[in-house]
Amino acid sequence: FTPEPEGSHPSIENNLRWGATKVALESMDLSRLDKIGVIARHIKKKNPNLQLRVCWESKKGSNCGKCEKCTRTMASLLSEGVNPSNHGFRMNKNLLRSMKKNKKLFTRLNENKESQWTIIQKKLSKNLPDKGSEYYNFCQWILKTNFQHKS
Repeated sequence: FTPEPEGSHPSIENNLRWGATKVALESMDLSRLDKIGVIARHIKKKNPNLQLRVCWESKKGSNCGKCEKCTRTMASLLSEGVNPSNHGFRMNKNLLRSMKKNKKLFTRLNENKESQWTIIQKKLSKNLPDKGSEYYNFCQWILKTNFQHKS
């Protein structure tokens, strides 16, 4: 297994400068899922209308909602008891159908992402939205999907 190259790393970001601006990454001791937990607590306590932008696929400045990163973020928020629809994401039958059709996207993962999905599945199984939620079928699909890395 060859690790996937990282575009984000302290050795890169902490050396970025322009004018008087210098980049300094924070909370490098936290995983992406830990950071989403921090954001979820912030949403619940202080900023219920916070809009998130995580997508690199969308050219419109919004989240596409169907790429692996958007899907992982939506599932992470749901596992923290936060409705993604209130924070820059959307869910509908066509979007879920598209995710299911593009299942290869969710099985070509590096070990880090595979581990994240495993954690999300465990947390989500304890914090499922009710059957009336627009995210119910999405969560059922997440729980049934095998996110094992395939070489």
